[in-house]
Amino acid sequence: MTLVVVRFVEHLPWGPLLGVALGGLAASFLWLSVARGFADAFCAVLCVDACSAFAFVTAGSARQVLTPAALLGRLTAATGLVNAAVRAAGVLGCGAVLAWLGPRPAAVALGAVGLACAVPLLLARSARDPLAPRRERAT
Repeated sequence: MTLVVVRFVEHLPWGPLLGVALGGLAASFLWLSVARGFADAFCAVLCVDACSAFAFVTAGSARQVLTPAALLGRLTAATGLVNAAVRAAGVLGCGAVLAWLGPRPAAVALGAVGLACAVPLLLARSARDPLAPRRERAT
């Protein structure tokens, strides 16, 4: 997925791209919640992985383009620290949430959260500019 996204991420608006990635994650989790067999669940998890890669590449590209060069290293380091903390909290809390809700309701909850995160990005006017500057055509 990364090889596909990298080709066009700079030429399309970053907000809707990230919104589509999060919407795809939400739809994949909702699909996983209704999966009836191994093949169905396997395909849903593949979609989760593809949409996750899509979101990470889009967010990373936006961060690199929109952040001033003098602050890019600090922001990248801070982002890595926050990502590590969120992963640790997710691993620790995942078992509790699964035990509390059960696997299917937990997948539905993740789908609902994903949709709640995707909609503002799809609607935000401030996120509709492409990352790469438009080139002027010579006439």
